[in-house]
Amino acid sequence: ASGITILPNGKQVLFLAPDCDGKNKQLSLQLMNLENNDNNEWGQLFDFSSLSQLNTTLSLEQKLLRERQRMSAHGITSYTYHAPTSQVYFQYGPHLCIGRIDKANEPIEQLHSVPVIKIGNASLDSAGTRMDAKITADGCFMVFARNNDLWLTTTRPNLLADADAQQVAEIQLTFAQTISKDIAAGTADFINEEEFDRYTGYWLCDRYKDIEVDGDAYREYAILYLEADSRCVPTITIPAVE
Repeated sequence: ASGITILPNGKQVLFLAPDCDGKNKQLSLQLMNLENNDNNEWGQLFDFSSLSQLNTTLSLEQKLLRERQRMSAHGITSYTYHAPTSQVYFQYGPHLCIGRIDKANEPIEQLHSVPVIKIGNASLDSAGTRMDAKITADGCFMVFARNNDLWLTTTRPNLLADADAQQVAEIQLTFAQTISKDIAAGTADFINEEEFDRYTGYWLCDRYKDIEVDGDAYREYAILYLEADSRCVPTITIPAVE
């Protein structure tokens, strides 16, 4: 087991592991009771039925990251638990997904009971994988990296009207790639990943600020990000040896 999180109720833990019966060797998000569990049994917390039609084949970008992380496990290999809003988000194949644990201070009585939703506009799935996602301090938005730029989308597309849900906004925050394909914003380059084990290039502030402009209320978030410009790095072409 890995990625162990004690839930606010103090009586259950969330962690990554294969299914208890051993039939499914892939990692998934598991829930285990700490009390009245002499056999140390566990089971999946989330209901993945809404994701059953998704293609879970990893993108090339994900495969390269797994190689640099020396990762051999398959399935859901990492997750983040956002304690203030009891939201859990993770990569499901190439898709970014999130689930919310209602009444997290109370024990969860039933397995497979927490619904999971897919984040982002489905029409933009082919534009590139949503990588290195982080949630804002209030849990309302998700920032992610795609194609060497940073983007933002809502964590709650399920609360939109059905018509609007098909047009979930994804707002581009940086525009490095429009300047040059040799500029990256918010992503860790190959050297940082391979040599320094640093797999992110941006950091979200753990606070937000409510402001008012011309009588309208806004919420302000701060993001610190790395911009790497490799335009001056020479390209060396090595001919193939026949």
